[in-house]
Amino acid sequence: MAEVKGQADYRDPEHIPEKQEYDPGNIEPLAEQLAAFIRSKMYGVDVRETLARWVEINLAALEFLRDDQQAFKIDLTGKQTAVAQRQSDVEKRQTGLEKQFIDVITKATQDSEVINARDSSIYGPFGVLDLRLENIEQALALLAPAGYTVTINHGLGRNPTVTVVYYEYALGTELNGLGTGPDGTFGGTPSKTIESTVSYPDADKVKIDLPIGFKLIGDPVYQPADNRWYIIDGYRTLRFDLGVTDTDNPDTSGGSTSGGINDVPATPNEVSFTQLTETTGQLDWQTGA
Repeated sequence: MAEVKGQADYRDPEHIPEKQEYDPGNIEPLAEQLAAFIRSKMYGVDVRETLARWVEINLAALEFLRDDQQAFKIDLTGKQTAVAQRQSDVEKRQTGLEKQFIDVITKATQDSEVINARDSSIYGPFGVLDLRLENIEQALALLAPAGYTVTINHGLGRNPTVTVVYYEYALGTELNGLGTGPDGTFGGTPSKTIESTVSYPDADKVKIDLPIGFKLIGDPVYQPADNRWYIIDGYRTLRFDLGVTDTDNPDTSGGSTSGGINDVPATPNEVSFTQLTETTGQLDWQTGA
């Protein structure tokens, strides 16, 4: 905050200048001069004229500020328009390059079998075979229970029936606070039951193979409030229901996850081979204590 100080002393008989010009460069010194006139001029006519000029200099300062603000808005709008135009141009060039690439591959391919494989009776035609394969992989990543394994040490002494549910933006997992999910989602998106393949290494453990598209970072954690296991990764949640009741005594130590469906020890000390049939054998890994 600026500090102002001074003391009135009406001993200056000289009249104020007949004319003063205002511009952005001299507003401050003129303001100081007018303040000195008010404090020192002996005659009322000079004091009144000084007050009038004080009003005028304030109006001039406002006009200068309004002009600067308008010029800034015009400059900012021009820059925003230029950036948007450049982004649009880049996107158009990228789309054009992708189309040219697809056209080149399309014209270069001579094998009729490959050409025919581009089209799907369900999803329609694709520009190149790679696009159709990508479409298939994306579907498999969300549907085929493979590529992501969750192991739960439940300690129930039986082989439970497993149900896996996926949902997003549950209460407490919204990235920017309560009710900040997409489109104002409050309380999470609708849940989706996930396809899974379940195996039981023993009566106290279950391995659950899930689609790789639902892979989350983290290990399952048991929640006694509803007798279920959860993996929460940011705003995404997987819930594992093993049919536990209040009379059960589940193992609360949780479990583990892996990216593959065939887990092997990380550092095997010994590998043995067992011939099961004439054409089939089995590898066994053993680790130290």
